[in-house]
Amino acid sequence: MNLYKKTYEDIKEKKLRAQSGGINAIPFAMPALTKYVPGIMEKTQYGLTAESGASKSKFVRYNFIQTPYDYYLDNKDNKDIDIEIFLFCLEDSADTVMKNFMVSALSKQFNVRLSTLSLNSYFQDNVLSDDLLRKLESLEPYFEEFLKKVHIIDDIRNPFGIYKRVKDELIKPNNGYFVDQHSNKIDLEHLNANKDDYKGVKLEYKTAKTNKFTIVALDNLQNIETEKSDNNSKWHACDNLCRKYFRNMLCNVYKTCNVIVQQQDKSSSKAQYTNSGTAVMEKFLPSLPGLSEYKNSVDSAHCFFGLFNPYKHRITDFEAGPKNYYDITALGDYYRNLLILKSNFAETV
Repeated sequence: MNLYKKTYEDIKEKKLRAQSGGINAIPFAMPALTKYVPGIMEKTQYGLTAESGASKSKFVRYNFIQTPYDYYLDNKDNKDIDIEIFLFCLEDSADTVMKNFMVSALSKQFNVRLSTLSLNSYFQDNVLSDDLLRKLESLEPYFEEFLKKVHIIDDIRNPFGIYKRVKDELIKPNNGYFVDQHSNKIDLEHLNANKDDYKGVKLEYKTAKTNKFTIVALDNLQNIETEKSDNNSKWHACDNLCRKYFRNMLCNVYKTCNVIVQQQDKSSSKAQYTNSGTAVMEKFLPSLPGLSEYKNSVDSAHCFFGLFNPYKHRITDFEAGPKNYYDITALGDYYRNLLILKSNFAETV
């Protein structure tokens, strides 16, 4: 099958799936965003950047972990869908991340709002109640299933180790396999034992289930560990992770949807003021030139988001369009502005 025919058949398959009630993308839980970016899609790489304290980790956990998993849970019985998620925690420990998911589940299931500080009973005058503890215990069946689909990993921090962890899971017989140009299935043990025989042979990875979404999230890039093979260079570690392992291998070969969290350079997020004392908002909005340490991550991403917290800079209204402003004083620190800094999803003209 030539490239045109193969591509045509893929388009046709997706059209028929959508017409029959199936899905080709797991939508983000923000309708305004899905007008421009459909959501979780195969062979797609996202980036997210913001200054410190703008809720980057929460944004990723909600939009790339919690929402896709809950969507899968709600639709697995009536749609052809499966999911597997890898969250590499390079900033927080796995148990800290787990507690954040517990807080989210309490909010969704029981409309209970509390912080992880309250969950841990760190406040002497606000010990977690017996009722909340029982509610948390009742969530055990939910999280038993959750952890079968969501891998929370905090003990692998180098680029190749991260790639290998995902790849080894995806090539398990129940997860996926390779086919040659004639659609013949290749046994992986045979492939590994006879690699020289397959040099120059175009192989394609197939998921065992026809509509499986694999999500790989990394939080965050600044904490990547270096490797001896690159003389312990931080720049090369970031480059290998973003370009070689995430975009070229996981995204293009294993058809994953990746998201990489990246800090803004501290100097780019410093507030600047006019002579009258008015903050110059454009100076501390997240930007691609303001990416910290490694700026080439934007080249590997199909789409790059910027997250901004105006409240942190004492901004009381935020521009929603020409001569149109939101008064955000009532929302305070709960308001965030999401920017699409780069998108390859524009229509071809």
